[in-house]
Formats: sequence, C-alpha cells, structure tokens
Amino acid sequence: VEVDWSGFYKGERRHRIPLPTYPFERQRYWIEPQKSFEATTAAHRLPYKKADLGEWFYVPSWKRCPLSKPYGRKTLSDQKSCWLVFLDECGCGDKLVHQLQQGGQKVTTVKVGTQFSQVSEATYTLNPQVREDYYNLLKELRAAERTPDKILHLWSLTEGDRALSGSDFSEACQYLGFYSFFFLAQAIGEQLSSEPIQIKVISNHVQEVTGEEVLSPEKATLLGPCRVVSQEYPNIQCTSIDIVLPKTDTQQEKELQELLLEELAAKIPDPIVAYRGKHRWVQTFEAIRLEKVDHLKLRLRDHGVYLITGGLGGIGLVLAEYLAQTVQAKLVLMGRSSLPPRGEWESWLKTHGEQDALSRKILKLQSLEDMGAEVLTISADVTDMNQMEAAIAQAHNRFGQIHGVIHAAGIAGERIIQVGNPEDMEYVMAPKVKGTLVLDKLLSEGTLDFFVLCSSISSMLGGVGQVAYCAANAFLDAYAHHHRSGNNVISINWGPWQEVGMAVNTAVPEDLKEERERDLKLGILPQEGKEAFGRILGSSFAQVVVSSQDFSALIEQSKKASASSTVEKTATRSLAKPTHARPDLSSVYVLPGNPTEQIIAEIWEEVLGIEKVGVHDNFFELGGHSLLAVKMIARLRSKFQKQFPMATVFERPTVHLLTEMILEEGKGTPSFVESSIRGVKRKERRLQRMMQEGGNE
Repeated sequence: VEVDWSGFYKGERRHRIPLPTYPFERQRYWIEPQKSFEATTAAHRLPYKKADLGEWFYVPSWKRCPLSKPYGRKTLSDQKSCWLVFLDECGCGDKLVHQLQQGGQKVTTVKVGTQFSQVSEATYTLNPQVREDYYNLLKELRAAERTPDKILHLWSLTEGDRALSGSDFSEACQYLGFYSFFFLAQAIGEQLSSEPIQIKVISNHVQEVTGEEVLSPEKATLLGPCRVVSQEYPNIQCTSIDIVLPKTDTQQEKELQELLLEELAAKIPDPIVAYRGKHRWVQTFEAIRLEKVDHLKLRLRDHGVYLITGGLGGIGLVLAEYLAQTVQAKLVLMGRSSLPPRGEWESWLKTHGEQDALSRKILKLQSLEDMGAEVLTISADVTDMNQMEAAIAQAHNRFGQIHGVIHAAGIAGERIIQVGNPEDMEYVMAPKVKGTLVLDKLLSEGTLDFFVLCSSISSMLGGVGQVAYCAANAFLDAYAHHHRSGNNVISINWGPWQEVGMAVNTAVPEDLKEERERDLKLGILPQEGKEAFGRILGSSFAQVVVSSQDFSALIEQSKKASASSTVEKTATRSLAKPTHARPDLSSVYVLPGNPTEQIIAEIWEEVLGIEKVGVHDNFFELGGHSLLAVKMIARLRSKFQKQFPMATVFERPTVHLLTEMILEEGKGTPSFVESSIRGVKRKERRLQRMMQEGGNE
C-alpha cells in the first residue's frame, strides 16, 4: 500500500536548526588511540583552579607496586643488549655485571679515576668532574662497536652513612650523582641523539619509604636529572632506584640482586622506584585536607623573632606580612640585594616613584611596620658562611634569639641540559643546597620552633630547562625528611603564584608568554598563599605540596612533557598565524645561494615563523631560543640524515655557517646534500606507487 506520509506527520510543527558550515579542506586526520578513562578525566580536571583552598594539599606517600611480568634472566637473555655500567665501590655493581654477562649481555664497565683511560677492552676509568671524559668514553665505545642501549649508574651507592663530612661529602655527592648524570646526558645528546637508551640509576640513602632510613639529602639532587633528562631527550628513559644495601654474602643480598635484575629487564616507565626488603615501591602523592587554624601559638610567638632568607623577594615579603599580621613579629629579612639606608627612604620614594622596584620594597617594609612588626633588613649571600655568621650575629644583637626560619632564597633555572655548564647549575642550586647547609650549621634546628624550606612542585614534576632547579628542590624535600624527628623542619612544595615568585619573574621566550600567562591565572594569590602557610604551620607533616590544581593530573602531564612537545605546541600556534616579516637585523638580507642553504633557510622559516631568512641572519636575533633550537636541530637531523650536536646552533648560528659545516663534512662538494635530496625524492615516489597499488595498505 501507499503510505500517506503527510497524514502521518499531520499536526506536527517543524523546526529548522541551522548547523555551522565548514570548509572541506581535504586534509586527512589519523584516528588517535583511545585514551584511558583516568587520563581523560585528569586532562579535563587540569585547567581548573580548585575553589576550596582546603583541598590544595598533598603529602608524599609510597605504594607497593610489583612488576606485573616475570622479567629476570630469561628476558635479559632474549634482549641481548649492550650495557654500560658505572661501577660503585660497594661490590653491588660487580655482582650485577657478573649476572648480566651470564645472561649473554655485552657489558662495558667504568670506574672512578683521576683521568680518562682504557684499562682493558671492556673497562675504562674517567674523572667524574671532567665533562670531556664522558664524551671520550662514548666516542671510544662507538668506535669499538660497544655503543650502549642500556646504562646502569651506581656511583650514588655508598657504604655506611657518610664516608666524608661536611662540604667534602656534599661536593662528592654532586659530582658522583648530579653532575655525572648531567655530563652523561650531554654526551649522549652529542653523539647518540637518535638511539633509544634506558638509564637506571641505583642509589641508597635518598628516599624515605618506611621512616627508618638514614638519609643523605645531598644525594637527592640526582633526582633532578632523573626527572628532566627524559623530558629533554625523547630517546632517553630514566629510572631512579633507591635501595638499602644488605650485608655482603647474605640471603638478603641474593634476593636484592634478583629483584634488581627484574627491574633492569623491565621497560616500566616509573621514574622513581624504591626497594625495601622483598618489595618494590613507587612514589605517590595523597590528597589531604588542611583546615584553617585559628590558634598557632604552638608554632608562633607574639613578637617572635623570625629570619627569612630571600626576605625581599615576592614570596618572602608575603610570608613576612603574614607574620606581621598574625603575631606582630620581629622580622630579619635577608637578601643578596641591598636597600638604600633607612634615612634615605623618603627621598628615594620622592625621586623614583612608586613603580620603581626598590620603591615597592620600601613601601612594603613600611606597611609591615604599620602592622606592628619590627623590621631589620640585611644584605648577605646565604651560601657564604662568613657573611651569614655576621648577619645572624647582627640579628641576635638587635632582637635576641631567633625563633623560626623561612628559607625562601632561590634562583629559577631556565637552561636546557645540552647547552648548560656546571657554573649554570651551581648558580641555581647553591642558594637552596649550600644555603640550607650553611643555615643548618649556624642555627641548631633544635632551638627553632620551625625551619620552613620553600621548595617547589618542580621537584616532582621536573620541567624542560629546570634540571638544576628540580634537583635543588629535591634536596630540600630530602632534608626535611632527614630531620623529621623534631617535627620542626617543613618543606613546602609551592605551586606557581599569580602575582609574585619565580614563575612570574622568570623570563620566557616571546612565543611562550601566552601559555605562561594562562598558567599563572590558575596560580596562588598572595592572600591564598598566606592562608595555606598558616594551615601548614598548624600541621605536623615534614613535606606538603600546595597546588591550586589537581596535582595527580599535573603529575600525569609531567610524564608526557618533553622539549619536543613544548616546541611542537609552539610550532602549531605559529602555523595558525601569518608568518612574520623579517625583523630589522644587524645583517643584510642575502638569498640562499645553493640547495643546502635553501633547505636550511626553509627549516628556519618554518620553525621561527619568519617569511624570509637570509643566509647571514643570526638564529637568536631572529627570535630563536634553546627550545626552538631543539626543534630546528631535530629537523636538520631528519632532513640530512646526520648528527647535529645541540652546540652546533650556538657555534654556527647562521644558515651560511651551517652550510659550510655540512659541505666540509661532505668532502667539499654538495654531493652529500644532493644525494640526500635524491634519496628523499626516491622514497616519496616509492611511497606514492605503493599507495596507488595497495590503497590503504
């Protein structure tokens, strides 16, 4: 039968819903793998600032997490890897090497020495403090066809608590741990930038899992490169493994050896692991709720004397204001910079105005005194023992005994590993590491009501360009756990603040400012920081994380963070915008004169978003920076199928100089470049034929 459709729908009202149009751009998009529910949920939570300040707090914890698959000897035998092992002096490494060799692995060992030398075919020594020794080591291994794809580093494994004392022990820890890892990463970036490499770092006295460990906070700085190297080098995966050394030739030692073999065979991307007894533990962070504390007399004294290092910085002044408002404190504000003499403050304000940086500090100090506080400002370097002795003596003469210390001095890091040097790292690490040790020596912690260390969430999240800053804050966290018995040392891992602090004051490249400003809007306001500080003082935790965002989501994000992902986001944003005209430069615009110059110029134009790049234009004058250099070098490596060390762009910052290097390595003729271009075109033609013949396949 025929259906009367008009009758069927008779009486129903029609609604026209216009849909937005879109251009059919004929661009194919690959379907991405389905994300897990947890990861998707975490990503959705990430951009939001929690409204309830009581939910901003987290404390470190550990959970048992056994390996899900039986790895061990059989897996190692199947893998047949090439190992490079930095041997400790406790014998643990020797036993592991023996096990690896029994499993058919090719093993090269390195011992601490005074200089680089080859002892035998598979044994070397090097000086941990000499960067060139690590370069020479990898160069020799490549020539001997022993290029490692797995590296085991045990130089932070020591017998007993402290073989050395004081500054000697601290310096030894840095060169055997942090700097050794730092130099190794640079050497890999220079010579093995495309090969996937696993680095396992075994240490002891670094992590507090059971509460019974004896900690050496100076060793904890190695956690900086453990977290950041994987973020800056896409081909490297790092794991920190903390153990407790059992007695030699015991059943416990045999069990630990088996567990470590399992760990070495595993490809689990857990960045921080600890073994205690027969169990494997991974670090987590538990959310806790801290309520507002109305009465802090157990921690704070009316008119108490409180020393704040970095006291003239943004966060230092905010916390000073809290103490002034709460107990009308006597404040000793210490910083490296000095203020005009107090008698000249009024004239300074009249002649410089309120927007001047020093004027703002003077006005803040005057407001502290209006709140009932007494203020003493002292110019001193917290890392200098003599200056600090004089400063503390001055504070004692003015106010008497010091009741509490807030160590807020610090310097933000902003240099990626590949182009960094020990001086850069020391500059960032010294205020937190050496400064804390100086305060520890001059102020007996038992006499203080509290010793607050202003750490950062970067110690858990890392961050591209933040290796030294991450390491320094990891030291602060370990120091607090080392001294937790008195309940007066507290490490506060602050998230970014909105109006003050390093996140605000650290310079970032122009193309990353928009993202930084967006992140800062979710940060901690000064009033919120004061309230959070008060709640933490009212607790008994040795370490507290303060994050206005969901911290578990931030941790998941940090695991995926990398230099390449950062520059990819930058590149994506730049491609969405029109390219910029060539800026006014010190060089005259000169067109590329050969195919090599043309290829390099086009890469620079794409990476920098510049319409015209001349062969003599300087990469950094064009707006380039270290993160964009990472992407540019990656493009050059891909295009020319050869190694380009990161230092290349600093040594040869123009298209012409890069071309000269390439042609020189091609024996003075462009045949190398032209053959590379022909090879790429052949691959493109072959791929086109395959697609025509095989369709989707």
